[in-house]
Amino acid sequence: MLWLAGFLGLEGWPSLVALVISGFGITLELTLIMALPPCLERGEAVASLTAGMSFVGYSMAFVMPMIGG
Repeated sequence: MLWLAGFLGLEGWPSLVALVISGFGITLELTLIMALPPCLERGEAVASLTAGMSFVGYSMAFVMPMIGG
């Protein structure tokens, strides 16, 4: 979130660097949403944990741009 604010508030190269770091963080979040549930739970609980993590992650991905826009 801080890097996204940096992208909006800065100009030139610092803005681009902030955007790259923000994109890296978002990519890491998506990777963790898909990779962590099988590592943390076993059996049928994986589906519930994946659903919950996906709900939170995608809700943030929807709400944050709406707030920013």
